[in-house]
Amino acid sequence: MTHASTSTACAARELLGRGNPREILTRIVPGDPLGIRPRAARRVRERALLFEVESVALRALALTAARGPDYRGRPGLEPWLDARVDEALDELLSEEQAGAPRALSAARPIAEGLGLRPEAVAGGRARFHALAREDRDAFHRLVLEARPLEEIARELGLGAEVVARRARRGLLAFVAAEVRP
Repeated sequence: MTHASTSTACAARELLGRGNPREILTRIVPGDPLGIRPRAARRVRERALLFEVESVALRALALTAARGPDYRGRPGLEPWLDARVDEALDELLSEEQAGAPRALSAARPIAEGLGLRPEAVAGGRARFHALAREDRDAFHRLVLEARPLEEIARELGLGAEVVARRARRGLLAFVAAEVRP
């Protein structure tokens, strides 16, 4: 066992292996010693989703605390924590598909950038999340990150028209919500 894996195992035992979920939560929220927030930011981007990172992180922290007493070191801590973040994202997606109301705060920056009402973005988010990941990713890269179309096409090994078509499908999810009364 390497020093890094030994220290990771010790950290997991110290943070997750003792007490009930509430006690675990009090250890893992302050200072985010397990790195849930950066992990959540990475997974939101990798999955090309439009959730506030803090909402995902808070849900993942709660799931980590709830499952912490049962964690015994297998799988390794990193994949186990990634699974908690993905579980949080999957729960948020399920709630969204079921029509659960979402806060407009996450929609405001996107709405401003697109010139749409926050309500339209909030309403279109479920349609956006139902798109293929490739379409969501193209929208993220082209519209939200404002990267040059040719650069994205080169990076993905696709024609510019394919990338533009994918990004357009992402945009249409929100425009459809904007034109509704």
